[in-house]
Amino acid sequence: MFKKYTTIENFIGEITDINLNKVTVTAKNLDNLRRLQIGHFVIIDIFPDIIIGIVDKLNFVEAVFSELFIDDDNMVRNPVQQKTGTVGIILIGMVDQGFKFNRSLSRLPTVNSGAYNIDLSLFEKIFSQGQGASQFRVGEYSLFPDIAVNVDGNKFFQRHAALLGSTGAGKSWAVTSILEKAKDLEASNMIVFDLHGEYSELNYASCVKIPGPDDRIGSLLHLPYWLLDSGELISMFIDSKEFTAHNQVSVLQAAINRHKKEWIKSSDLSEDIMSSLTINSPVPFSIIDVLEDLKRLNNEMTQGSTGRLKQGQYYGQLTRLISRINNKINDKRFGFLFNNSMHDIMLDIVSKILSIESLNIKVIDFSEVPSEMLPNIIGLVGRLIYQIQFWTNASDRKPVVLVLDEAHIYLPSKEHQNPAMIRSIKTFEQIAKEGRKYGVGMFVISQRPSDISDTILSQMSNIVSLRLTNPKDQATIQKLMPDSLGGLVENLPVLGIGEAVFIGDAVPFPTRVRLDKPKQPPLSNTIDFWDEWQHSERKDNDFKETINNMRRQGRTK
Repeated sequence: MFKKYTTIENFIGEITDINLNKVTVTAKNLDNLRRLQIGHFVIIDIFPDIIIGIVDKLNFVEAVFSELFIDDDNMVRNPVQQKTGTVGIILIGMVDQGFKFNRSLSRLPTVNSGAYNIDLSLFEKIFSQGQGASQFRVGEYSLFPDIAVNVDGNKFFQRHAALLGSTGAGKSWAVTSILEKAKDLEASNMIVFDLHGEYSELNYASCVKIPGPDDRIGSLLHLPYWLLDSGELISMFIDSKEFTAHNQVSVLQAAINRHKKEWIKSSDLSEDIMSSLTINSPVPFSIIDVLEDLKRLNNEMTQGSTGRLKQGQYYGQLTRLISRINNKINDKRFGFLFNNSMHDIMLDIVSKILSIESLNIKVIDFSEVPSEMLPNIIGLVGRLIYQIQFWTNASDRKPVVLVLDEAHIYLPSKEHQNPAMIRSIKTFEQIAKEGRKYGVGMFVISQRPSDISDTILSQMSNIVSLRLTNPKDQATIQKLMPDSLGGLVENLPVLGIGEAVFIGDAVPFPTRVRLDKPKQPPLSNTIDFWDEWQHSERKDNDFKETINNMRRQGRTK
């Protein structure tokens, strides 16, 4: 079956060393050896089947051989210097007589098994197998540009994926290229967490924006404060280092719980909701009424045993808490939390985020969320999506993928982080570990994989790594790979823009891919310095308007 592909024209050499899933080939044909590069595919003959391998190491050496000849009836050995070489090969799978590729190796090669350059027609025949409805194209093989790379969409999204690469390596348009493939499916459901407004203008996506101070029109997503859980509210209003922090927490929680109960009594919600109410239940309450309770307790005088008035239990201990709540309520930047927040708009929020009757790709623009609240708000949205999926009946559940752009900003390692950040990280760690049970997938995008929570990255079964030049980031990728594939990390600094090493369950084997460019690229905030310096009209900015923007915490449209 494979004789036509294991000919002398393709012959490289014979195996001289075997070590589990790695072998070393000593070259017999230097011309074919010179054709190899790191990352090239080769085949190894284990009649009647073949093994596919990836070149991991190349080494040319000068070897000395003894040449035997007869001179004047005497046997003479003459040393001859000759070039030879060795090839390190990672064994990645076996191909049977039906050209079916299997990652498992039921048999290993033996010493003296032959290694051969892979023929393009054989490669295409093997890896065009099994392209079913769950497959989608992501690009083409870097070494075989005429052959498409297809991935299994079920395994890619169900088992989580990460797209990692340095600034300028092509992350944004790689993301957009995948979004374009998903948008054409009948009921795809992907939610992009957009921190810089890069994806807000995609014509096939519906965009909702967390409103800034001056946003009055458009599709805006108000997230009322009562959606925050107890820990998030405490981290927003209370300084844990204060001496009276413990009292502030207990009083605040009691007031919130009381006013949530009052809201339920005044609404048409069923009584069983009251019986299961907790401090973290997503039920409206009036922050103004809570503030009044705190003011009353802060100024309360009670009657002592002698009949004289004395200071109440919390007298003067809540002043700073009251001040912080007042400041937050009156800060225009937090308008998306506190404007019209007593209305039960939860159904509207969930519909904007999760409805599949609108466009299949949804973008949430977080670009104007204050940086100190960004982890809280992103954690809130992630938790809300997960809980909606969790509490939806299994028969009605529709899978959704969270595209987490710039994930290193809000999903870092938990060490030395503040409570708000830790809560956000824990939310996404839970999704990473349990999300697929409830139809929630994660697609993590980052330029600094070394900064991301190890727990989250360890749950990524698919890694798409573009160019990475930072040694710490390269080491992080190496830890995510099987030991046998660690050599592929050496490719990362030399990848071209839009070129990636693709590893994981969704592809048949680790490979170097030239990713498809999107038809509609995202908005790029990258400024071409030299071109701007050459051609821009020489004039000052309107700094007065800039200063006004800074003061109003919003840009004029």
